[in-house]
Amino acid sequence: MNFFGYSLPLGKFFGISVRVHFTFFFYVYYYLSTSGGDYLFGFAIIIGLYVCILLHEFGHSLATRFCGGDADEIILWPFGGLAFCRPIFHPTAELITTVAGPMVTLVLWGLFSLISHIMQMAGWYESWAYEYILYMAYLNRWLLIFNLIPAFPMDGGRIFLELLWYRLGFEKAARIAIMVSQGIAVIGMIVGFSGYWGGRWIGFMSLMVFFESAQQVMCMATGAVIQPFSLKQCLKQWNRRRIFFGQIRGRVMEESTVAFHACAVCKRTERDVPGLAFRVAADGCEYCVEHLPSKKAPS
Repeated sequence: MNFFGYSLPLGKFFGISVRVHFTFFFYVYYYLSTSGGDYLFGFAIIIGLYVCILLHEFGHSLATRFCGGDADEIILWPFGGLAFCRPIFHPTAELITTVAGPMVTLVLWGLFSLISHIMQMAGWYESWAYEYILYMAYLNRWLLIFNLIPAFPMDGGRIFLELLWYRLGFEKAARIAIMVSQGIAVIGMIVGFSGYWGGRWIGFMSLMVFFESAQQVMCMATGAVIQPFSLKQCLKQWNRRRIFFGQIRGRVMEESTVAFHACAVCKRTERDVPGLAFRVAADGCEYCVEHLPSKKAPS
């Protein structure tokens, strides 16, 4: 079993399995132990942060499916989330898949910021809820900024590669993207291990970026052949799905005019007498309360 195989299932949503890696719990323990004793607020922050990260990863996964690719698993771990997406090997399909995640984070940042502004105007700025919402807006803002750094494995590195791909082809774009990514990593290691802003955490993160850069690009290209892709066709398919589900919803609404209950004696339904109550008797038949058979006294 590989490293990411050691994870616990949380459930399946939209056909995508969500799992939590065992190292996540070490992170929770570390975060709570350094939270200054406010464990409830610290735990709420962790839950909110990882719900936002999960939504970000669902953005990638659902965009992959929209473009005709496959996405069936998401893993949450201390460094965020990993969506195992296999989009069609085409710059447009790859770009849509990548951009969808940051777009979700951008919406969440705007939503939390709007809610915090409304709460402030309403005079709730001293409440626990206001502090929490404000902090979630702050986290999503920095998640977006950090994730758009043009270095792997962040989304910014992939976006940079995919934009170059249109003009230079995949191989040349990949070489440039790797050089830029590793250049940023070297700067980060110098800054981090020199004791400046971010300290050793930035240094170790930059070290991971340096080694992950080439690996990420190799994963994108392994056994891949550029395939034809049409965004127009994807939109047509999506529109057909929307019409199909609209028709299903329409049929359900039409069928909802059929009565669910009917008295075995008077034949009245809940549509004939709104609010009329019904019961199932011991004989298995359904009656309105007026005609419900009474129990016979034991002899």
